[in-house]
Amino acid sequence: MKPRANGQINTAALRMVWYHGTTTRWYTWGRNSILTALLGCTLKIFGSLWLLASLKLINAFGKRDSCATRLGFS
Repeated sequence: MKPRANGQINTAALRMVWYHGTTTRWYTWGRNSILTALLGCTLKIFGSLWLLASLKLINAFGKRDSCATRLGFS
């Protein structure tokens, strides 16, 4: 899971953005073994997907609530 040399991204900035809290432990632990690195990456991906899905759900429920209040089902 090392970044490529030709299109290298600033890993310190990525670590500050993505690997904060408990995921930092996964990342530093994953340096020693590939399996834990893959686990940390999948956790990060699923976490960001879950965050996006929950934001979409909140927006959908907000629209539903506004429609319900307009129809008088409050």
